[in-house]
Amino acid sequence: MNASLNQKLATVEWGEYRLGDLFEIKSNPQLDKGNFTFTEVEDYPYFTRTAFNNGIAGYVEYLDSSHLIPKGCLAVGMIGMQFFYMDKDFYAGQFTKRAIPKSFALNRRLALFFTSLLNRFASIFQSVLVRNFESTFYEQNVTLPVRDGEIDFDFIEEFVAELEATRLAELEAYLEATGLRDYTLTPPEIEALNKFDSLTWRQYRIGDLFKKLDGKKATKKNVRKYRDQEFCVPVVYCKFGDNGIMYWGRKNEFATHKNAISVIYNGAIAAGKVYAQKEPTGILAESYFIALRNERRDHDLNLFLSTTMEKVLYPKYSRDFLATWAGKVENDLILLPAVNNGEIDYEFIPPFISGLKKLAIKDVVDFADRRIAATEQAIAS
Repeated sequence: MNASLNQKLATVEWGEYRLGDLFEIKSNPQLDKGNFTFTEVEDYPYFTRTAFNNGIAGYVEYLDSSHLIPKGCLAVGMIGMQFFYMDKDFYAGQFTKRAIPKSFALNRRLALFFTSLLNRFASIFQSVLVRNFESTFYEQNVTLPVRDGEIDFDFIEEFVAELEATRLAELEAYLEATGLRDYTLTPPEIEALNKFDSLTWRQYRIGDLFKKLDGKKATKKNVRKYRDQEFCVPVVYCKFGDNGIMYWGRKNEFATHKNAISVIYNGAIAAGKVYAQKEPTGILAESYFIALRNERRDHDLNLFLSTTMEKVLYPKYSRDFLATWAGKVENDLILLPAVNNGEIDYEFIPPFISGLKKLAIKDVVDFADRRIAATEQAIAS
C-alpha cells in the first residue's frame, strides 16, 4: 500500500457495526438452469452457488418478472459462501441468497469494499448449517470508517478509487517489466489453437498415466500463514483457490515437488480441486502430489492436465466422498487429445496452453489500457 493511502488510513476514525444493522438477508426466487434459454447476450445473469465468474453460470433470456431479482445487492451461494455484487437484475439457482443494504445504496466501489469485508467471514458461514446462516450473518461485527458518528461512505469510495489506481499502476509496471505486453502468437501457437476443434479425444485412466508421489509432509508447527525470507516454500492444504497454498514453510524441513500436480482430497468446498504446482511445493495435509509416469515435467502441460482432471474430480468428490488416490482417483477416466495410434498428443498441449495465456494476457492488457485511460480522463476533468 502506498504512502498516500497509509496517511489517509492513519487519520480515519473507526466504528463497529453489526451486519444485521447494515444488511437484510433474503432468499432468492430459485429456478434450475433447465428453466432458461442461455444466450450470448449479457442482459440477464443466472447466479448460482459457483465461486467462479462472479457467481454467474451464464446469461439467459428474459423469463418472467416474478423470478427476476432486482440489482444492487450482494448475492451469495450457500456452498462457497462468497458474496458477489449484482449490478444487473438477475435470476438465481438453488441454495442462493442475497444481502440487501438497509439504509444505503451500493455502487461498484462500495460493493468492492463490502464484498471484500463479507468474504472474510466465509469460513464462519461454512461452519454452520444453512438454516443458521441468516442469524449467524446478523451477529457478525465489522469495523467501518466514520465521520460525525455516521459511516463515511465518501471515504470508502475515495479509498477504493485510489486503491484501484495504485493497483493499475502496479499492473502496468508488471506488464512492462515481464514483457507480457508482447502477446503476439507464434506459428506453433496459432496452429494449436486452430487445431482444437478438429482434435480426436480419448479416455485415459488416471492411474495409468500418473503415479502418486510420497515424501515427508510439513507440520503445523513449522509453517506460517505469510511468506517471508525464512518461510518461503509454498505448502498446500485443503484450500479452494490460490493454487491450494495456505501456508509457507522453511527449506529442507519436508519433501517438496517441482512441476507436479497436487490433488485436494478433503475439504468442504475444496475436495477434488487439482492444481499444477510450478515451483518446489510441499503438503501439510488433506492433499497429495501426482506426476506423469513418463517423467514429463512441463508446467504448461500440467496446467492442461490438472484442468482436465478437475473437470472430472471436482463434481464427483466431497467431504463425504474423499478424493483419495487408491481405488478412487487412480481409476477415474479423463479425456485427452490423441494421435492416430491412440497415444496422447503431448506435442499439441504446450503451444495450445501458451497460446491461451497470450490471449488472456491480451485481454488483461486491453483492460488495463481502458481503465488507465478512464482514470486519466477522470483526473483531467
